[in-house]
Amino acid sequence: MRQSQDAPKPVIVIGAGPVGLYAAFQLGMRGMRPVLIDALPRAGGQCAALYPDREVLDAPGFAAIPARDLAARLNAQVAPFDPLYLFGRRAMSVWGDLEGGFNVETDTGETITGAGVVFAGGAGALRPRRIAAAGLDALSRQSFGYTAEAAPDSGRVAIVGAGPGAVEAALSLASHHQETALIHDAALSAAPDRLDDLHQEARRGRLKLVQGAVASVEAANGRLTAVEVASGDIRTRFDLDYLLVQAGLELIEGGLTGLEPVADNRTGETLTPGVFIVGDAVRGEGRPAVVAAGFSEAIRAAEAMRARVIPDAPRALPHTASSPTLRARLGVA
Repeated sequence: MRQSQDAPKPVIVIGAGPVGLYAAFQLGMRGMRPVLIDALPRAGGQCAALYPDREVLDAPGFAAIPARDLAARLNAQVAPFDPLYLFGRRAMSVWGDLEGGFNVETDTGETITGAGVVFAGGAGALRPRRIAAAGLDALSRQSFGYTAEAAPDSGRVAIVGAGPGAVEAALSLASHHQETALIHDAALSAAPDRLDDLHQEARRGRLKLVQGAVASVEAANGRLTAVEVASGDIRTRFDLDYLLVQAGLELIEGGLTGLEPVADNRTGETLTPGVFIVGDAVRGEGRPAVVAAGFSEAIRAAEAMRARVIPDAPRALPHTASSPTLRARLGVA
C-alpha cells in the first residue's frame, strides 16, 4: 500500500470479528489506518456468522445485545478511520520487521503490506462450508457461489442449507426470482417468524422446499444446467441456473506461518516486535473467555503499536470527551 508521508500508517489486523474491529478502532484513535483481512465475506467474525440472532450477555455497556448488532455497532465505530476491508481472503503467512515493514500473504496470492500486524484470528479462519456433489468443480463462478451477494438478479436459483442464512437467502431471492428452491437435508432452523414467512412463500408458490442433498450437478461449458437431489433412494432432477450454498461455516485447518509466540503478556506483542496477538488466539491459564478481555487486549496492543510505529507521538491518549483531536478524528463536534 502506497501512502504519502503525512498519511496514517497502515496496520494490518488479521480477523474482523468483534476483537479485530475494536483493535482497528483503537489503532485509528492513535493515528493509524487499519487494514482488516478476513476469510469471511463480511465483518463480524464467528459470533455474527454462526449465531447472529443470539444475545451476547457479557459485552460492555449492554445487558443483552444480538451478536449481529454488536458487530454492526463495532463496524460503525471504526468507520471514521476509513478502514480497508479485504474480505474473502485467508491470511497464510506473515514476515518482515519494523524497519522494512510487514507483509501478509493471503490465499489469493496477494501480499498486503503494513507498518505492523495485529492477529485477532481467534481459533482459526472460517470459511463457508463446502458441499460434496459430483461435477461441482466444473462450474464457473457465474453458476455457483457461497455468498448471497454473488447470486444473480434473475433466473432459476436454488439455495442449499438449513440454517438462518439459508432461510434469509431463500426469502430474499424468492422476492425477485421466477423460480427459487431451498434444498435442505436437515430440519430448518431460523427465528420462528422467518420460518413462518418461508412456509407462507412456499404456499404461495414463490419458492419450493426440497428435502434432500445435492448429489450431482450438470453443466454445459461451465454453466449450470441442472442438479440432482438425493433423498434416501430417491433421485430428483431440477433444471437450474445458479446454486447458492449457505450450509454454515467450517474451520480451516492450518495456522498462520511466521506468527511467533507472545513475548509480552501485558501488550500481546510476540517475539517479533511490531506483531501482536489479541483475543481468543491468546493462550494463557486464567484468561477469561469473554469479549471484554479481548477488548482490553486490543487497547494495550494498540497503545504498544503506536509506540512502535509512531514513536514520537504523545505517550498518553487524551480522553475522547475533552480532546479536540480525537473528536475531530471521530467526526464529533
